[in-house]
Amino acid sequence: MAEQKRILVTFDCELFLGKRSGSVANCMLLPTAKILRLLKKYNVTAIFFVDMLYLCRLKEAAEKHSKAKNDFELIELQLIEMAEQGHYVFNHLHPHWLDAVYDEANNEWLLDDASQYAFESLNEIVRESVFERTTNLLNEILNKASKKFSTDGYRAGGLYIQPFSSFEKCFEKHGIKNDFSVLINAVGESYSGAGNFNFSGIEKNIYRFNSEVAIEDVNGAFTEYAMRFIEIPIVYRLLNSAFYRLFSKSKNHLRHGDGVSTSNKIYSSTNKRFTSTETFSVEMLNDIKISLYLKEATQNNYLHLLSHPKLVSDYNLQTFGKLLGKLTAMENVEFDFKKFDWK
Repeated sequence: MAEQKRILVTFDCELFLGKRSGSVANCMLLPTAKILRLLKKYNVTAIFFVDMLYLCRLKEAAEKHSKAKNDFELIELQLIEMAEQGHYVFNHLHPHWLDAVYDEANNEWLLDDASQYAFESLNEIVRESVFERTTNLLNEILNKASKKFSTDGYRAGGLYIQPFSSFEKCFEKHGIKNDFSVLINAVGESYSGAGNFNFSGIEKNIYRFNSEVAIEDVNGAFTEYAMRFIEIPIVYRLLNSAFYRLFSKSKNHLRHGDGVSTSNKIYSSTNKRFTSTETFSVEMLNDIKISLYLKEATQNNYLHLLSHPKLVSDYNLQTFGKLLGKLTAMENVEFDFKKFDWK
């Protein structure tokens, strides 16, 4: 039998994190519903990382504002639907939601203050409180689904999982065993100066670790499911550039989300001459790049997509469907990370 091909399809379900959050309908509900239909069509298990501190703040706003209440209830129903369909739903924290201000007139949020963008910018008491609140709310929602599973996975907001000492106690207390925050050879820094990370030198796609997320420990208590950059050769770059100029303004290519992003600098520490890098993701996928995604899956027996419903277009989703069709047709392919044969 061919070696197992391990495919991780992951989505960060969140609003925009800049000056305007955008609407729940366009950033979360509508694109995610389309994604769920595709996953169901190809019988693919995915992981949805949900911005749970936002949901905590939304639940607070729902006590006073009917539109916020409606948004919360619709998101709750969609999370239950994810679980019912067999997908994993895990916590995903962007700490600067603590400073977000609800704009009742537009039913959006203002996130001008990014001084607490990274988890490490919070003091220990606040970190523990935030993790407690968000974990409890996630479990409260998912307990309404008939299918039960442990919420033992996590992805750090903005990938700011370092220093891991800021997270370790929270992981231990809440039974978090699996992390999905490392982008191999990535270096990142928030524009506000609230935090940074450096994942240089990591080699393995999946590995165990203890107190330092970037150092493998075969006896570690936690497992990292890392992401990789896709390297775009110059020929593909030229073709992709021409493709973008031709189609970027057509309706089918417009992203669903309607908010404003924050600045979060992430780059590869190992850039090669005549190539560019980006993450494997649905929102970056097109017919030109699909062969590079398949190459990653077949040559490395591993593919990890980091995607955002708010950023996808209908064209991205059509191409994603093509990719899923080709991936599911492969021999010995597995999408459920808990069934991966890697040890």
